[in-house]
Amino acid sequence: MEISVLEDSSERLIGGVRTGVDVALIGAATATPDGLEALTLISERLVAAVPAGHPLAEQRRVTLRDLVAH
Repeated sequence: MEISVLEDSSERLIGGVRTGVDVALIGAATATPDGLEALTLISERLVAAVPAGHPLAEQRRVTLRDLVAH
C-alpha cells in the first residue's frame, strides 16, 4: 500500500479526484461537487473578526452579503 499526502486548494483536489486520486479532504460550504459522493466529517461555523468600532462589531450575526461591502 502506498499513501501520498498532497496539499492544495479544494478546487484542485476535486479535480484530482475526478482524474484518479482516491480521496480528498476539502472545504465545501455548499453542495457536493457534481458527479462526486461526499461525507461531512466536521462542520464548523465561520467567524468574522473586525476591530472595535467597526460597523459590524456590534452585530451578533453577519451574512456574507454584509461582509461584501467591507
